[in-house]
This record gives sequence, structure tokens and C-alpha cells, in this order.
Amino acid sequence: MHTNTHTGESRQSPVSDTPRSASLPGLLARQMVRAPDAPAVQDGGRTYSYEDLDDWSRSISQALLSRAVRPGDAVAVLGTRSWEATVATVGILRAGAVCVPVDAQYPSAQAAEMLSDAGARLAIALPGHEPVAAAGDEPVGWEEFDALVRTRPTVDHDPDFPSLTERSAENCAYVLFTSGTTGRPKPVLFPHRAVTRLAEGGAPWCPGSGKRVLQTFGLSFDGSLFEMWATLLGGGCLVVAGRDVLLDTEALGSLLRAERITHAFMTTSLFHHSVRTKAGIFGALDMVLVGGEAMDPGLVAAVCATGRPRHLINGYGPTEGGIMVSAYDVGHVAPDASSVPIGWQVAASSCHLLRADGSPAGPGEEGEICIGGAGLALGYLNRPEETARAFVTLPTSTGESERLYRSGDLARRGGDGLLEFRGRVDRQVKVRGFRVELDAVEALLRTHPGVADAAVLVRGNDGIGKGLSAFVTSADPTRPVRPEQLRAHLASRLPTHAIPAPIHPLERMPFTGNGKTDYAELRTRAAVPDQGSGQPPAEGPGDPVAEIWAEVLGTPVSDSTDFFAEGGNSLLAAQAVTRTIAALGLTAEHFAPLLQRLLAAPALAAYRAATGTLPSGPSGPDDRTQPDYEAEAGIELNVGAGPDASPQPTRARHILLTGATGFVGAFLLERLLRDTDATIHCPVRAADDAQAMRRIHATMKRFGLRLGEPGRVRPLPAELGRPGLGMPPGVLGGLADDVDLIVHSAAHVNFLYPYQQLREANVEAVRSLLDLAAGRRIPLHYVSTTAVLSGSGAGGVRYVDESTPLSHPELISMGYPETKWVAERMLGHAAEAGLPVTIHRPYEITGHSRTGAWNTSTAICAVFDAIAHMGSAPAVPLPLDLCLPWTPSPTRSSAS
Repeated sequence: MHTNTHTGESRQSPVSDTPRSASLPGLLARQMVRAPDAPAVQDGGRTYSYEDLDDWSRSISQALLSRAVRPGDAVAVLGTRSWEATVATVGILRAGAVCVPVDAQYPSAQAAEMLSDAGARLAIALPGHEPVAAAGDEPVGWEEFDALVRTRPTVDHDPDFPSLTERSAENCAYVLFTSGTTGRPKPVLFPHRAVTRLAEGGAPWCPGSGKRVLQTFGLSFDGSLFEMWATLLGGGCLVVAGRDVLLDTEALGSLLRAERITHAFMTTSLFHHSVRTKAGIFGALDMVLVGGEAMDPGLVAAVCATGRPRHLINGYGPTEGGIMVSAYDVGHVAPDASSVPIGWQVAASSCHLLRADGSPAGPGEEGEICIGGAGLALGYLNRPEETARAFVTLPTSTGESERLYRSGDLARRGGDGLLEFRGRVDRQVKVRGFRVELDAVEALLRTHPGVADAAVLVRGNDGIGKGLSAFVTSADPTRPVRPEQLRAHLASRLPTHAIPAPIHPLERMPFTGNGKTDYAELRTRAAVPDQGSGQPPAEGPGDPVAEIWAEVLGTPVSDSTDFFAEGGNSLLAAQAVTRTIAALGLTAEHFAPLLQRLLAAPALAAYRAATGTLPSGPSGPDDRTQPDYEAEAGIELNVGAGPDASPQPTRARHILLTGATGFVGAFLLERLLRDTDATIHCPVRAADDAQAMRRIHATMKRFGLRLGEPGRVRPLPAELGRPGLGMPPGVLGGLADDVDLIVHSAAHVNFLYPYQQLREANVEAVRSLLDLAAGRRIPLHYVSTTAVLSGSGAGGVRYVDESTPLSHPELISMGYPETKWVAERMLGHAAEAGLPVTIHRPYEITGHSRTGAWNTSTAICAVFDAIAHMGSAPAVPLPLDLCLPWTPSPTRSSAS
């Protein structure tokens, strides 16, 4: 029932036939029997049935029982959303254990603390994810998912093992983590009933048999439980979506159509990001449920006007309250609306609005949302004092006392019981769909030895532009700590969205009269540029460029403001340039040169000046300062001599392969593993070995490839655009004695960035590899591009072959092929000095000739996708009209 506790009015919600005492796996067993052949999960191009889910999860359950896992024991799962994650979760619950999902986004140190706080005695590492060291005194036993699935031990149960270890709806099913003021997440005890009350009953958010549900949430997000169990208990099919697809609106739209998606659950940030680009992207769906932050009424109004799904639901509910406690099915939002309602209470939940003194707030009066009902969490694990503060027994407007969770959220209720969200009581906020407690970030900043005090504020509004800013004072005033040092310090403990940018240094922290940090004063300071800039604010109706920067960055700006130091990123840069073009009446052809000016000189004054000096026509080679390409390609190598100095690649024991997380690199890795016995060393952009391996595994899975024998792939955390490939001192050079072959497939591919922005990654990285190869004359294979020849064509050269010297780099007119031209020229000098060098120049790498696996994020695929959607093509020659060398991916990897 949707009940207004003040007026007695109610709204009828769907009635569930779910037995109140049933557990999640107990209910799922019905579906497994009802439709065993129905699709349950689709992941990586493969579809798994409910019978598969039954068999695989039973294997997990049996294996856990054989390892003496008892009812109520905590068993963790480390990884990302996937078929394997679903199997592991169901298997844990079938064994009567408590599932502790730990998403791979967490740094290893934080993941270890979570396992310790949850009391996990055993943890399952999903494929591609490495165990983390225990943070507490009690060790955690790690098991690999594949090993558990292969193991079907005999246990002291019914021979057919038809059911499960019985648990009731009141028992704990999950331990989920939410943020804490000390910097350590709080473990929330989550009962079966919190999910079962939502997952059945015919509500719009309960997909039925045959429905296909886009899976978007990370493992640790409470919405992932809702998404998974609502789908499986209703007989639907989860379609796993990769992060790169979710963030690419065109790719997401293609996936929705190709996979016939009917339902989607997602964070508000992802919803905003998608509909901001394409308002009608979800128009064909039966339902989209959004939650995690306040919805933008302007964007929702645009969606309603353009084409909304049949049900667009704004869901509200903190983890402790049971995922979702109120919901609003959006039918219409006025363009001038200030908010989107969070609806009426749902699914046996109650939402009471209380004043600060604990008395009920009146109709239209703002009060704290205090949540009761069947979805309420059991409390925080081993934190009795925090549990007592958050879960209280209070009298409600009915005169009866009820156990409630104090959410810290503010709302007011209309005469019909409709709830309107009004903000936070405390300083707990949502950034990109994730809860962040500002006090926790402050506490971690203060752990840096150079910091005396810290304060953190929210900047921006929502979506990709929302973030945090920080103010810090130095422990030693004579040695002020640098912002980049602090961001590096936080990176090992916090996800990216919780790391402040910018970080402002202060001589002293402002305080209120009672000695507390004066956040109001800090917000005032945040509203003006840094005092040390010497520049006044550059805002006002007469300066549209400054206004755009201030809106995009979410902070006031001055002429000296550095776009990227103030929290800007590549997405925000593209947004700023696009809005500048519209505001100043420029044309689309100015996008690339203006973006290049912003990258080269990110100060506001320089950017504003650039808008007045753009070329009147398309940019060409004379519109920019060009490097001396021949000088850039200069290199001095001490190449080893002698007939035995060069290793034989056919007998390679160790191979260095860059680009393994790219499309071509993944196929190269698969081919090298299949055709050689060598150990493959793979530099990957990552914080540590475990994250690097996860990225490699995710790429291989995306393209339907297998790593094969474990242990032959050795990940190396690296950064292509830094000296020595960003590896610790001595690591790259230490490979010189072991590596017998180098295959360089990595590159920073960007068709907008100028040469200088790509130079470190695409030129200096090659120089580092040549230095590595020179001593033992290690053979080096380099993946280039036919675009290095574009300058030759512009210069009048009509025929080229492998022996034709490179020429006319000044006519290439694009930074990426310019860097490849310089790299090739450098490699040519190395070959002349005696180094075995092979250069490969593919044109367009297409999909796998048998499986069809394809890198659909390329520019040419975007063109084809646009043609298909529009039903028309540009009246100009396209590559498909010409006899150009399209290369299937297996052919490309074989050629290397």
C-alpha cells in the first residue's frame, strides 16, 4: 500500500504472491523448474539458460559445502558484472551463506578492508581478477571461480542435491557496504526479504518471462540486487553490458536495438549522460528505472517530449532502507519544474517525515525521511553504536512506535502523499550514482603527512560534470603540498569519482565561532578564483566563453583558470568546445582546431583568444605550428653486433606485447599464446598487477578470446605516455636480458588531438622500446597505419610500395598519423643501424572472419551506424565504394 501517514490517503500497489518466508534461492528454484530452457543471462555473445544457472550454481554450492561453509558464513565475490558473478552469487545463497559482493573498481587496500569487516572466511575470485591480501588478523581463503565450477564433490546431502540449504526471508542474504565517516565503508546486513518484496508482484519494474533486461550496475551497488533478482525471479534474461558500451550513447543505442532490450535499471548519472546526447534513446523500452541521485527535471521533460519508455520510474531508497522504498512513474514533467517527485512508498515500505525533534512533519513541511517496513536492513555488522544511531524506534503519525532508519534525506509530502526530495541533512552526497561521504574523503586527505587540515565540498550539478573540490592547509608552511601529490595519495584508496579536483591550498582553514570548519566561508571562496591567481573573476553576460567554462566546470573562473586543473576532462572539454561553437555562431569545422587550442593552452584567456583567431575555413597544415618531423625522428642507438647477438623470434621464451587491451592487441595475444610457448609480458595502463590483469581478461572476453594456460600472461602496470612506459625505474630495462621479441601494437589513437598531445605516447614510447631492443638486437614488430602515406598522396606521389621512402609529413594534417610517420622514420633509422625491424601498415581492421567480433568504436563503424540509422548516405565516396585493403582481424594477427 502507498499510504499517506498524515491524511490517511493511500494508493494501491501491486500485490505480491511471494511467500513472506521464502528465501531468494528458494524462489529462484521455482523458475528453474518452470522454464529450464529459457534464457537467463547473456554475456559476451553467449546465452545461458536457467538450467545452466541451476547446474553451475549447484556446483558452486556443493564446492562451498565441501569446504565446510556453514549457514550464515560470509563468502565474498570479487569481480565485475558477468555470467560468472551471477552464478557465484546464486551458488553462495544456495549454500545458505551470506554473499559479500566486492566490485573490482575498489582499490586492493579498500577491498581487503571490506573483506575483513564483513568477516569473510572464503572469497571467490571471478575470472580475470586476482585475490587481494587480507587486511585483518583472520586470513581469507581464496578460491578461483573456474576451479569451483569444475569441482562437483560428494557432500552429505541428498544424492541429487535438488534444493538448497534452507534459509528464511528474515535471514541475512548479503553484506553490502556504504560509506562511513572514518573512511572505512560500513557493512550493512541485508535480509532476503529486502529483495523478495521488490522482485515479484507484477509491478512495472518486475520483468516477466521473455523480457530482456540490460544489466548495468556494479556488483557492490545495491541496485545490482534489484536488477538481478527482479529479472531472474520473473523468468527474464539479463543482458550484460560493458562499461565502454554504457558510456558510448551510439553504442548503447545499437545494443538496445540489437538485443531487443525491454527493461533497464541504471544510475541517474548514466541516464542523464545518455539522454543528454539522445533524448529518445530509451523510447522503445517497456521500462527504465532510475535511481541514485536526484533527476534533472529539464532532461526528463525533454525525454517525455521526445519519446519516453512506457514506464519511466524515478526510484528512491538508501541501502539501509532496502534499495527502493518509493517510486514515481513519470508521465509528464513541466519544462520549468524544479524537481522530479520520488513518488509514493512501495512494496511494504513506509516513509515517515520527521522533524529534528522526532515529531511528524505536517503536509507540505520539510522533514527527514525515516524508513520502516519489510525492506529495512538488519543493521551494521559489528557496529552496535552506529546501528543504534541510524536505526531507531520512534512514534509515527499513527501513534504507534516503529523501527525506522534515519536516512539523512529531506523531503516534503504533498496532499496526495507524493514525496518531493529536498536534499541532505548531513554531508553524504551522490557523485555519478555512487554515495560519497565528504567527511571520509577529508579523513583520508588528512592522512597525508604534508596535510594539516582538509575540507571537501561538492562542485557542479550532476552527471559527468559533478565532482568534489577540496581545501587543504600544509603541515609545514614552508613546504606546501602539491595537489598532484594528494590526488596520487587518494588514488590508492578511493575510486576516481571520489577524488577531488581541484584541490586548493590555504594558509589557514576558516572556522566558525564554535570552532568548527566554516564550510559557508569555503563555499564563498570556491565561488571566486584562487587568491594567488592575481586575476579577477571572468564571468558575466558580456563574456559567454567564461560563462560556459564556469557552467561546465561547476566553478567560477578567471583568465588564468586552467581547464584541466579545475577538474576538466576530455568529455567536458568536448562539451565546452561544442557549447562555445553554438554560443559564438561558429561552425562544426571549427571544433577540431578549437579543441586543439584548448589542449595546447588550457587557460581561459588563451582559449578565449583562440576563438577569435580561428581559420575561416577548414583547418589545414598552414593553420598551426608544425614540428620538425625529421628532427623528431632522430635517434642514437648502440645496436649490438655479432651474428649471435639477435634472439630468434621463432624460439622466443619471453615476448613483450603492448596494446593487449586493444582490438588488434587482443588477437595478437591470443595468437602468440596459441603459436608459441613463450611468456607474454603485457604493459597495461593500471594501478597494479591485479587491475592490469582484469583489463586484459575483460578485453579478451569482449572479443570472444581465451587466455588459455594461466600464468603465461604477465601484466605490467604502465602508462604509454610517460618515460620508460610509466613503469617503475628499472622494470623496463630489466626485460632487456629476457625478452626475445617485441610486438608494439599500442598507441594513443585520437583523430582530434595535435601532434604534441600524442607525441609522448606514440613517439617517445617507440624510442623507449628501441633503447630496450638495441643491446641484444631484439626483433621489433611495429603496427603502424597506411595513413602515414597520406602526405605522399597530397604531395603528388601516385605509387608507393614497401621500399618507397616516407615523404611529405607536413601535408598529413592530422596529429595521429604524424606521430606514426615519425615513429616509422625512427624505426627506419634503427633498421639501418642493424636492428631487426618489421613495420605493419594495416588500413581498416574489420571483424573476425568467423565469429564477427569487431571493434565497433572505430570512426568508420560510426559512419556506417549513422548511415543505417538515417537510411541515407553522404553523396561522397566512402571506403566501401573503393577497393581499399580491409583486413579481417585473424589475418592481421597472423601477419605479425
